[in-house]
Amino acid sequence: YREALQVRPNFPDAHSNLLLSIQNLESLSHEEKFQEHLKYANQFEAPMKLNWPTHTNAKDPSRRLRIGYVSADFRNHVVATFIEPILAHHDKSRFEVFCYYNHVQQDAVTERLKGRADWWRPCAEMTDDALFDCILADQIDILVDLSGHTAANRLPVFARKPAPIQMTWIGYPGTTGLTAIDYRITDAYLDPPNLTERYHVETLVRMPQVSGVFSPSPDSPEVNSLPALGSTVVTFGSLNSPAKIRPAALAVWAKILLAVPQSRLLMGNVEPSSKQKIIDTFQTFGVSADRLDLRPRVAMKDYLAMHHEIDLCLDPFPYSGGTTTCHALWMGVPVITLAGDHTVTRPGVALQAPLGLSAFIANTTEEYLAIAITASSDLPALAEIRRTLRQTVQNADLTNSAKQVIALEKIYRDIWANWCDGKPTNQR
Repeated sequence: YREALQVRPNFPDAHSNLLLSIQNLESLSHEEKFQEHLKYANQFEAPMKLNWPTHTNAKDPSRRLRIGYVSADFRNHVVATFIEPILAHHDKSRFEVFCYYNHVQQDAVTERLKGRADWWRPCAEMTDDALFDCILADQIDILVDLSGHTAANRLPVFARKPAPIQMTWIGYPGTTGLTAIDYRITDAYLDPPNLTERYHVETLVRMPQVSGVFSPSPDSPEVNSLPALGSTVVTFGSLNSPAKIRPAALAVWAKILLAVPQSRLLMGNVEPSSKQKIIDTFQTFGVSADRLDLRPRVAMKDYLAMHHEIDLCLDPFPYSGGTTTCHALWMGVPVITLAGDHTVTRPGVALQAPLGLSAFIANTTEEYLAIAITASSDLPALAEIRRTLRQTVQNADLTNSAKQVIALEKIYRDIWANWCDGKPTNQR
């Protein structure tokens, strides 16, 4: 990506791909990653600032607000599982919802989401200027990016400031780098006060509970009993994207397998082309291939059923799992996670701490190893967690769509009132 940008500096997709890729790297500090995001803004936002429009939206704090959501993931995609319950529960008497869909794929999820919006705007074929004009003509009050620097984002449009208040949420664990985006929606688990602000250009606005709503798959299998109780082997698991699984994590996972001799590691989403490399890496750490169970990518129902074979999940780092952790918890499997001082390292904290699973949160790799050894040696305790965890998730704010939407709408109202009063939006 760096080579591509040397050839063509004004290539936003390559720059976003670069930023997403470096989130996985242990070799760059959080500050270095932040500076790379600022370079994106310097390239794609700075030339636009002099032409930012003067917004004439009616400054009435109590009127019905126009909320725009921009995403390429209004389809069978993990982002859709988080945004659909929001769209379903919005108070349409107080909020008029526009969805700007930046993908050509149409599926059953797309059709459902169309029915959740007041206005549906396909925009994959629109130029940045055309989409800017469309959003401006719609007189959007609050425009919300759901992609960040993930595939098919429209951040160059946000850089033009088509709405008076702009926010980012869900799709990307960190800053966009754009001062045109005033706020990032988060919570105190993902971004504890005074911890991650230094890595953001946006003002962090925290939901009072967790900052996302998870919709479990309707095809989810029932939770089974702990597999290790009927076996002589403890099965650790990771069903995360292989892109997130870096050498430092593999090294710790190897130490776990060596410290728990009667154990194995089940890894999902393994492409045939990378299978041998994973085997070779573990062998360099002294772990033989017969301790590894490497599975290909499978359909959702089969993916969820794979948890029936897993006793305890292992979270990758530095880029922690998000949706995969939600799925594991829903299937009764706690996840050992390594907390850090950046948003990208903290989804496992944000998802498990509110569920009473802080015992699975480590602050160092040594603690991570110790938790794995301790938890795998107390099978009755692990079995009890498995028996009750789905009900715990069902009772939690994580799946309480109505409560989350009320909190979100209050945020929208508060920041809108501030704008009406002439207060600065982005106070960073």
